[in-house]
Amino acid sequence: MAQLLTVGKIQSAGGGATLMNVSKHEITSLVPPKSRFIKVSKHGHLVEDLAKFIQTQLHRDDISGDQRAREPYVFVIPTNEDDSVDKVNEEYEEQIALSNYDLSSICTASKVCFAFEEVWNVL
Repeated sequence: MAQLLTVGKIQSAGGGATLMNVSKHEITSLVPPKSRFIKVSKHGHLVEDLAKFIQTQLHRDDISGDQRAREPYVFVIPTNEDDSVDKVNEEYEEQIALSNYDLSSICTASKVCFAFEEVWNVL
């Protein structure tokens, strides 16, 4: 997480692959065309356990034989609630909330990172 905030990206332990990237530009040019967009906002449905939510999404895709099961997920995190991220992609797979309260974008990003660490058993 510290690497993401200081360098602007997280690289794999081997150093070759970029796992996460911070972008100040329109994200549609940076992600694969058929990515699944999930908007994180206080107006979405409340997800109390994000790791369980992610695991359920991945497991559901594998069971259903969905051809999009291997497509990447993109979590859209606005820098503040007034940000108009709807202009990026109006068709989100889901809109979720991680708390009943406003969370900073840094807090939200850390919750998403930690949830994936839990799902992938990163120590």
